[in-house]
Amino acid sequence: VAALGRCFRCCDQDADGALSERELRRLHIAAFGCDLAPDELTALLRLVGMHLPEGVRLPEGGRGGVLLLPGLCFLVALLLERGEQPPDANSGEAAGAKAGFALGGGSASRCE
Repeated sequence: VAALGRCFRCCDQDADGALSERELRRLHIAAFGCDLAPDELTALLRLVGMHLPEGVRLPEGGRGGVLLLPGLCFLVALLLERGEQPPDANSGEAAGAKAGFALGGGSASRCE
């Protein structure tokens, strides 16, 4: 969980405690090598919201939303439950840096 927290902080570019759609898409590209379509992103956030409401913040009746740290933990656990291999903690942190989240402006300290 600590490693996921570090990964989350690296990817939370604006340090607001939530991964915006843009931040989540950039993390997904860096970690898995592919982008999420807008409908896939919405479905992912809704999935988390259905199973772990405290893992997301969703606007009423619309698209969008943000992923919170418990939501990221839920998604990684779901991957493991399905027998899929999520990126390891080091590659997740590297993915955050690769996506440009940990560079400049002293933001790298969020990744420790």
